[in-house]
Amino acid sequence: MMMMMMSSAQAFSTAEFHPTEEDLSRVAAAKFISCPGWRLNSKPNFKTLLKRDVEKQKRFGDKVTVEWSPGSPIFLEFLDENGARVNDLKRNVEEFSIEDISDILGKFGFHDKERKKRDDMHVLGFG
Repeated sequence: MMMMMMSSAQAFSTAEFHPTEEDLSRVAAAKFISCPGWRLNSKPNFKTLLKRDVEKQKRFGDKVTVEWSPGSPIFLEFLDENGARVNDLKRNVEEFSIEDISDILGKFGFHDKERKKRDDMHVLGFG
């Protein structure tokens, strides 16, 4: 039986992800890091999220960006005002749903414009 050690950049559960108040106060931006090609193409929901929603439509605002890195899994990291990673806040998010990603980003103040539109329409009786 082979045991696998989990590094700081491997997957985590959204239920286990509880940023500290200090982390929340230091975060100024978020960045996805992803392969732009074959790896991303195998995950169409993430391809749409990163290429259309984050890069073009700024779904989570201007402070959420994408860095393309050939062969890289899909990571999400949180940065301070100087662009340095806040504590150990870099995780592989390939197995997350888009809703999970939206929830995580929302914890740091990067609110999902698409979710807000859907919620507003639902409240108005259109959903």
